[in-house]
Amino acid sequence: MVCFFSYSYFLGTCVCSYEGCPVGLHIEAQGLWGTARLESKLLVVILKTQVCTALGIREMWYFGLQCVDHKNRLTWPEADKKITTTQKIKDGPLHFDVKVKYYPEDPSNELIDETTRLYFYYDVTTVLLNNQGVPVILRELVLPGGFDLVSPSFTVRDVTTKLSEPVREQYNLTDEEWEAKVMNCVSSHKNMSKDDAVKEYIRIAQDLEMFGVTFFKIKNEKKTDLWLGIDALGLNIYEYDNQLAPKVTFPWNEIQKLSYSRNKFFVKPVEASGKFLDTVWEKLRAEQEAREVMEKRLQDMQRLMQENEEAFARTQTVLEQYECKVNELNAQLEEEKSARKQLENLQYYLEEANRKLGLSIEERQRIAQERDEINAKINEQNQLLQEREEEKRQFEAELARVRAMHEAEMDHFSEQKQESDG
Repeated sequence: MVCFFSYSYFLGTCVCSYEGCPVGLHIEAQGLWGTARLESKLLVVILKTQVCTALGIREMWYFGLQCVDHKNRLTWPEADKKITTTQKIKDGPLHFDVKVKYYPEDPSNELIDETTRLYFYYDVTTVLLNNQGVPVILRELVLPGGFDLVSPSFTVRDVTTKLSEPVREQYNLTDEEWEAKVMNCVSSHKNMSKDDAVKEYIRIAQDLEMFGVTFFKIKNEKKTDLWLGIDALGLNIYEYDNQLAPKVTFPWNEIQKLSYSRNKFFVKPVEASGKFLDTVWEKLRAEQEAREVMEKRLQDMQRLMQENEEAFARTQTVLEQYECKVNELNAQLEEEKSARKQLENLQYYLEEANRKLGLSIEERQRIAQERDEINAKINEQNQLLQEREEEKRQFEAELARVRAMHEAEMDHFSEQKQESDG
């Protein structure tokens, strides 16, 4: 068995050739490739698991293998079926398309893995490029080369050469005006990473009414052609020439019962006074073939709705887990904020203490300087006092000497006077 993948804005095509037991498997997609040996009784679910694993897709429950069955009908083979029973082996290699089968309610937030988002982008791009009713910003910004619009090598000349004629006819704009508008869009997203660009693309695309909707052709009681659309939110009835705005909507939680009889399909709402849907499948060439096809399609629809509900339940579980994780992270963040606040308060206290300590040091330095000045003055006064005391002692000694000399002269004069008188 040989399986390969190639991409041109579609998710992938798996071509399998049956050569007996065991068989080989080769997978290749955008530079990713691998080989394996498989049993001839390989089940569809095993092949899907191995393909998703080879592509690096972890959230593989969103994806499925699509093929054209023995009666040339496009279908999703059941997971527990052998791949050799899904198509006629004698007609050549087995062909499987790897596509997004289930869409979550909010893909931009519920898709966790980057690889899953990338392949959702490929699948959504394929749908949008084949639909004339989608916005031009989504249709024409998907150019060959993937994300060339945000690459440095992109030039304004790439715009006019890659705009399709149907888009040109919808808007009365010249090449210069197109270039200005597109380059304005490019300049606003030029610094965006590849994963962020994919997220933004999915966020814009999921707001479209036809996003994630699988359509089936039906008729109402008046034999009017209509479309039945199935998505993650419920059932929608569309007019045949308008797949953008649903005419009637049945959310899953408002549907009580789904039933069918031959080629008629019935939807019973939960409320007795609610809308009741009675539709007829499109009439084919042969009545027997029509009955088989309609029953097969109804089974596919019922299985698709059931798997949608299961995918919704799984998504809710994942969301609850992530909400718990987010709550834990929020609690940790609050603790970190509280700890940071305490650190900031401590830092402020330390800065204030340092400021006060700095002021105290300056004050002590000023007082010490004044003390030194006063001590210097005291020392100066003491030295001056000592000089004055020394000068006083000298003066007193001189005074005593002079006084002694005077007294001696007076005694000598008295003696001379007495002698003269005698």
